[in-house]
Amino acid sequence: MKFKQNLSLLFWLYRGKASKDGKAPIYVRITIDGTDTDISLGKKIHPDFWNSDAKQVTATTAEAK
Repeated sequence: MKFKQNLSLLFWLYRGKASKDGKAPIYVRITIDGTDTDISLGKKIHPDFWNSDAKQVTATTAEAK
């Protein structure tokens, strides 16, 4: 039996949960056939290092790596 499922991954910076030092957690939204869930990756980054268009960290500093 073959099953076809639609899978989508969306990475985003959750600015609403930013800590006092200004870092916000990186989340991934996993969507399978219209059902979605948000999961924290356990990493925090300063919003200045996040590229919203490319959905990735753009800085090359040690903190960003």
